[in-house]
Amino acid sequence: MVLQIFMEGVKVKQAQDTLHLGVCNLNRNLRQAKSLMNLYKDKVAQLDDKLKVWSEQIGRLSEDGRRHSVSSGNAQRKLVDLQGEAQQLRPSMDEVQAKVGRNRLEVAGLLVELEKDRFSKRRIEDDLESMSRKASSLRVKTEASSLLEKVHQEVNEYRGILKCGVCRDRQKEVVITKCYHLFCNDCIQKLLRNRQRRCPSCGLSFGANDVKPIYI
Repeated sequence: MVLQIFMEGVKVKQAQDTLHLGVCNLNRNLRQAKSLMNLYKDKVAQLDDKLKVWSEQIGRLSEDGRRHSVSSGNAQRKLVDLQGEAQQLRPSMDEVQAKVGRNRLEVAGLLVELEKDRFSKRRIEDDLESMSRKASSLRVKTEASSLLEKVHQEVNEYRGILKCGVCRDRQKEVVITKCYHLFCNDCIQKLLRNRQRRCPSCGLSFGANDVKPIYI
């Protein structure tokens, strides 16, 4: 009987130990489950935060998309308006281009005329320079000719001075010392022979002794 009670006590003890071990395992599993639950809560909170941020971003993107859509619509309308204006301005642009082409042709023609004028101007300048050189040469020749003519005239005047004032042919050879007039010897000797002993220039009387030879 005692043995039976002892055995029953052992069984009860084993059952209690088994139950205690099960409770410990359950507590450990519960703690692990709580840890996992807290981890999941943190992840859920993080996911909620991310979801909130994404929702805000999606909202902003939607607003930006709406604005961009409005801006795109405005841009398209402006583009259509600009295309219409471009269509209206195209004839004017064509006319302006045609005018530019005509102006270019006119400018080219003017450049050709200007080049011709420059060439003509250079030719005229060359001709003027050549004429100036010729005029200078002619002036020098004229001045030289005038100077030579003047020299000839002076020589003739000196020759006239040296010639006898009576015959106008022979050179003066004698002087009448009373009046110092000069004559050729033939004319004075002729006056002495004819007894016309007066100076042909001033009429002063002179004698044979008043006639002296000179050497010019």
